[in-house]
Amino acid sequence: YLNSSDPKELATHCMEDIDKEFVNKVQDGDIIAANKTYSGTLHRQYDTDWYKVSVGTKGYFQLQFKVDENVNAESIHFGWKVSVLDSQQNIIKEYTDVKNTFESGVLSYQTGVYYVKVEPDYASSSWNVPIDCIYSVRMTAKASNNWEIEGKNDTSSVATTATNKTVQGTLYKNKDVDWYKFNISKTGYFQLKFAIDKNVIKENIKYGWKITIYDKNLNEIKKYEKVTAKVTTGVIPYPKGTYYVKVEACLNYDSNAP
Repeated sequence: YLNSSDPKELATHCMEDIDKEFVNKVQDGDIIAANKTYSGTLHRQYDTDWYKVSVGTKGYFQLQFKVDENVNAESIHFGWKVSVLDSQQNIIKEYTDVKNTFESGVLSYQTGVYYVKVEPDYASSSWNVPIDCIYSVRMTAKASNNWEIEGKNDTSSVATTATNKTVQGTLYKNKDVDWYKFNISKTGYFQLKFAIDKNVIKENIKYGWKITIYDKNLNEIKKYEKVTAKVTTGVIPYPKGTYYVKVEACLNYDSNAP
């Protein structure tokens, strides 16, 4: 029994019954448009729902996952696992033990294809799976040039950021590292200003950030640890050239990262 009246949802699950590998064929995931809401449901123990979204402009997006108001809480059991993946199916962010409606933090990325994967959080038995519990997903995207673009946690793919401009960023996981590259055209001095968004919950900052400034050869110039509030560095005199700023968790294990 499939608790859905949506023809596309019905067709998808019928295809799953015919082709046992259908759920693993990510390229066949339902193509969804950003800023629209889509409903789905898991109808058996090892069911997996894939959604594919193309982000046409650089900026950021947020994922909203909503449990239908008519779902019986006891039927949710161990809940869902919801993952956001890039075009190469690398996990960007993963949410486990999802039993209620939630909205992800801001996820900043380049233009391209992304996937949302919805599956049982614990599928050792059909009794643990939220079978026939209707949920909805929505990817809200907003164009912006003021966000750090996630790369490879090193300087190989970091884009140059203009000086005297504010850029926003966020750490997605414990060992995430954000790099910023600046080109200073004249000899003089610079200051780095680090601020925390007003909407950040203080308890989520944990042990805070570690911020390091490097020269073009990645020699350390200045380091700030256990940053849990806004910081303005002292004046740093240096010749013209390329400089890097590295932002990472002060403690990057378990749940100590901001």
